[in-house]
Amino acid sequence: MSSPPTARNAILFAALVLTATSCSLNPKQDPSQFYVLTAAVDASPGASAATGSDLIIGLGPVVFPGYLDRPQMVTRLSQNQVSLSEYERWAESLSANFTTVLARNLEGELGPRSVFTYPWFVTTSPHYAVEVAVSRFERNASGGAELRCRWSITDPDGKVVATREATYRQPASDATTAASVAALSRTIDDLSADISTAIRQQRGN
Repeated sequence: MSSPPTARNAILFAALVLTATSCSLNPKQDPSQFYVLTAAVDASPGASAATGSDLIIGLGPVVFPGYLDRPQMVTRLSQNQVSLSEYERWAESLSANFTTVLARNLEGELGPRSVFTYPWFVTTSPHYAVEVAVSRFERNASGGAELRCRWSITDPDGKVVATREATYRQPASDATTAASVAALSRTIDDLSADISTAIRQQRGN
């Protein structure tokens, strides 16, 4: 003999309550992991003496393609294929983190408090402005890092005094994501070294 509709509804309601209670007591853990880029630990402000302590650099804009400037970490699988990781994520905007690290590395090369990021105050008059257009900044299938970009340096009159299409590659120390992020950070250090060298050449140092 089947239960009346009212009894069946009560049983169904009780089952739903038990299911909801079980879910609330045993919440599903979020497997996401978050990463940040870091400046070079050995960046030294000693270079400022040779470059000039009065040097002011304007950094930016630093432009990223849309497929990279997202929370998910990108892995290059082939020339025409990339993979987005749902659980390995950047802790902040990748372009913002990249710009901050590049600025700190440049300060390590050229002197503390010498770099202002775009947009800077109208009262700030940089001796040189550095623009960077990133086309690739990702790990590969083996965990190594690659940065491809075009950077240019302009003087206060807006004249381009140096420009370069560059590719920087760094291997990962092991197979972990943290090692890949560290390798990506080192490519920014390589970029900052090239930019700093070009600025010193312009300054005659």
